[in-house]
Amino acid sequence: NVLLLNGRAMLADFGSSLRTSARPAMACFPSGSVSNAAPEVVPHTGFKATSPAPYAAASADVWSLGVLLFVMVTGRPPWSAPVKSDRLFAAFAAGGEPQGPG
Repeated sequence: NVLLLNGRAMLADFGSSLRTSARPAMACFPSGSVSNAAPEVVPHTGFKATSPAPYAAASADVWSLGVLLFVMVTGRPPWSAPVKSDRLFAAFAAGGEPQGPG
């Protein structure tokens, strides 16, 4: 869910919301779809109950919003998962274009 408030976009997943007084807010659990998740949220072995290390929740939300905007513009996700074994993500991470058949 994307909420708009006073010109600000906020991602909302009420099933995995995080309340904290820490700044930046740190999380240690993956949430949402693996294809939308930031790389630091998804362990390289796949989606698990916990991430390998705490990550900045707001930064991960900005990444997810970017993926959502990509899907809205193109009609498809940019990759299956943000891991090096995904050819499209690997090309993106390397700053290049994917080669070969889709």
